[in-house]
Amino acid sequence: MSGAEIFISVIFLIPIYGLLIYSYINPEESYDLFGKKSIMDEDIELIEEEIQWLKLRSLFSIIILTLVIVMMIYKSTL
Repeated sequence: MSGAEIFISVIFLIPIYGLLIYSYINPEESYDLFGKKSIMDEDIELIEEEIQWLKLRSLFSIIILTLVIVMMIYKSTL
């Protein structure tokens, strides 16, 4: 991969990072935006395990996305 391709990839991944960080910081609101609550008419109360699961999933996604970017950069330098 060339430097320009990596730059474009990182630029496109910035909004994904933003959504993942938002999901980690505010899991209840992110569930409202992306979850099943927008499909249903009634309010859904999240239990603590669901909130922890959302935070854990966001954290793992951030870590995996960072590793993918680092591997892309490392592979391009070889």
